[in-house]
Amino acid sequence: MLWGICAVGCGLVTTVGRFKFMRFLLGVAESGVFPATLVLLANWFPRSERARANAYWNLCQPLAVAGSAPLTGWLLGQWGWQTMLIAEGALPFLWLPIWLSFITDHPREAKWISDEEREHLETKLRVEASQLDPGKKVPLWQAFLQPAVFVMLPIYFLQNCAAYGCNTFLTEGIKGGGHQFTGFQTGVLFALPYIVAAVVMILNSRHSDKTHERRGHVALVYSISGVSLIASVLVKEHSFWLSYAFLCLAIPGPFAGLAPFWAIPAGILKQETHSVAIPFSVLGIGLMIGAALCFLLPRSRIQPSP
Repeated sequence: MLWGICAVGCGLVTTVGRFKFMRFLLGVAESGVFPATLVLLANWFPRSERARANAYWNLCQPLAVAGSAPLTGWLLGQWGWQTMLIAEGALPFLWLPIWLSFITDHPREAKWISDEEREHLETKLRVEASQLDPGKKVPLWQAFLQPAVFVMLPIYFLQNCAAYGCNTFLTEGIKGGGHQFTGFQTGVLFALPYIVAAVVMILNSRHSDKTHERRGHVALVYSISGVSLIASVLVKEHSFWLSYAFLCLAIPGPFAGLAPFWAIPAGILKQETHSVAIPFSVLGIGLMIGAALCFLLPRSRIQPSP
């Protein structure tokens, strides 16, 4: 609800300062969605299915871009950016009744699955929980000191840099390609790499679950994405379509790595801390701290008009 309110608010503001403030609040509201969903996945899916579960959840990111890009381009051309933000920002309110009706914290609370399936899930999850070392729970401050956290934080930071960087470069690449595309055509070109990303996410996560290997699957898609992104930049001045083709290979990397990446803390950190609450709470707090730290950066200087 807060996410939708802030998204609509971004379309109602009339000054740059208010837009920045609403965008900051939107980020704060968004930061709680990801860790909360990861806890739900840990409560519903056994370890053998965790990468696929993470992949299908994270499909919301590339599919949202792929599905909304043509519509966004059309709305921008018809009614402008403010109406576009209000219309798309109101979508969470349409999803809210479905979420409240069907999503439960545990399989035992769900009414829409069979008794056999419910019992199978609960039994398997109980067996996995019993296999954990029943040691003393780790305090919150010690959770920050887990070695895996210090490795995964910079990896995820670089992943986010790549994801947002590819998004920005794709926008500029389409605009600066020397072709005159309509708003709808631009939206389609923007959507295609994210459709490829959705396919690669499913294939990578299924193979990760099949082989029970995580690190190599993350490293492979990151490597392909990195090489493709550099190649796209190098050939951009010579061929727009070749550069675009490389971008279609570069953009899936950050998304395809999400599923096996998040299957790691769901296993390792849960075993180390004997709880899923602390590791994912740490990640959620980290996002909010990162948002607050942005205000410690120096203000950009406005250059005087010539």
